Amino acid sequence: GYNVTNAKELNLITNKNNYLPEKFVGSNDKTLDEYRQLKIVTDYVNQQFGANYYATYGGNALKGIVLHCDLAPTLADLPTAYQSADKLGNVAFDDAFEVYSREIYPDASGDSSFGFYGNYFQIDTKALPVMSNDLTTNDGLTSSNAQFFNFEYCGNSAIVGPFTDDVAQTVLFDYTDYPVVIENISFRGADPNSDEAKDIERHKFSLAAFRFRHVDVTMDNVIVEAYSITAMLFDCNMELTLKDSILNNAWMTHLYTRAHNDFQNADGGYRELAPYEGVTPVEVNLINSTMTKCGGPVIMTHSAELEKAYNTSVGMTVNVDTSSELWSYVTGNEAWFQAYEDMGAMQYATQLQAISGAISNTATTLYSTSASLTSTGEGMEQSNFLNIVFCSLSGNSKYVVNGTVLMDNTDAVVSAHKAGMFAAAPLLQSTVDPNATATWLGPEGEGLGLPQQYIWNASNPADPINNNFFTGDYVNFHYPAVSISVLLGYSH
Repeated sequence: GYNVTNAKELNLITNKNNYLPEKFVGSNDKTLDEYRQLKIVTDYVNQQFGANYYATYGGNALKGIVLHCDLAPTLADLPTAYQSADKLGNVAFDDAFEVYSREIYPDASGDSSFGFYGNYFQIDTKALPVMSNDLTTNDGLTSSNAQFFNFEYCGNSAIVGPFTDDVAQTVLFDYTDYPVVIENISFRGADPNSDEAKDIERHKFSLAAFRFRHVDVTMDNVIVEAYSITAMLFDCNMELTLKDSILNNAWMTHLYTRAHNDFQNADGGYRELAPYEGVTPVEVNLINSTMTKCGGPVIMTHSAELEKAYNTSVGMTVNVDTSSELWSYVTGNEAWFQAYEDMGAMQYATQLQAISGAISNTATTLYSTSASLTSTGEGMEQSNFLNIVFCSLSGNSKYVVNGTVLMDNTDAVVSAHKAGMFAAAPLLQSTVDPNATATWLGPEGEGLGLPQQYIWNASNPADPINNNFFTGDYVNFHYPAVSISVLLGYSH
């Protein structure tokens, strides 16, 4: 471990030897060693602390860091090569940039862990720039995918053969052999107290706090406030445990997962074969923790190429205990909805708000009313917003509270709906029944053969049947065309 008392020392975390984009280094030749992040970091650390300092305290031998004071990193605490520019010429990070990037390697003793021990101190990053909003140099991205911290396993070397023309055999290594522990620390991002419209552009391009790939993660007694995304999870089989932690005020979403079977996908000609044994969805466990105040889904999963054989098992399982709390809001004006409008985000927001209005005459409501500052900051205005976007989950995904499955993208009702004549319409599931009995979102629920008490009568919101349907705690809207579920909670 290394005792950190200076923001410049955080650079010791970086051991990833990737090339920086050419717009960082001002050259088209990206093959030179001086354009590799590891070389840049090594030179910077040695310049700041003395010759051979990085080799002594950083690199693969570093197994953890321990904070001994609050830190507020600035650009002066980072190599100048990290700086790109936005469309106005202001300093910014490039897309997909990892400010501090750690690859987890097993050492000679077999230890493959990394620890981040905060000693109850805080790292405040509001002085750092956001990702460049120049879409011409950021591959047309409309929101940030740059990260403050990145932790990942060093590679896919654990895959073994043999491979044949019709069979892929492998030993899929266990991600739990590569644990990352982050505990007793808080992180403060940009504009933590701003909800004004003028800041939406900055929120769209602010950093994600963490990115985890091919590792097992425990966050214990951690507070994360006001980042674009709190944590990005990449690949299947991973597990993230949040214990006694508070994630608050994410501008886009708290947890974003790209659920994908990277191992088989990387094997080129074997991509179309059946999935390897042992492939499981990403698992998220919430223990006495909160994820609150999101400008988008609290948890979002993007499961790519679900029709491919090697991806049939990907997705996310979310396990929540009864002492944990998750909530969000939707007005349709948040950074997430503006960034992902071309993906139908506004359509979802509009539809969900319309549904909320339709049931507002019942004993339940998805609406809350809040007093908020206007975009000019002058005076107060009343605004209605929709509670609650718990999760937007695709693929082989489940949402489980205290052992009860409230949403399952692969259950029999969902599968039947996908194959039925109403598959183009969203599927509505109520948790009034522990088995999450479902209905089609339509006037009569035709074609599903459901008991009348579970049919939501959209043509007559005041129908007493609706009160029966909305006596649970959640409603799941499943969109079969894109295999995405949005889980809502509501008040009685």
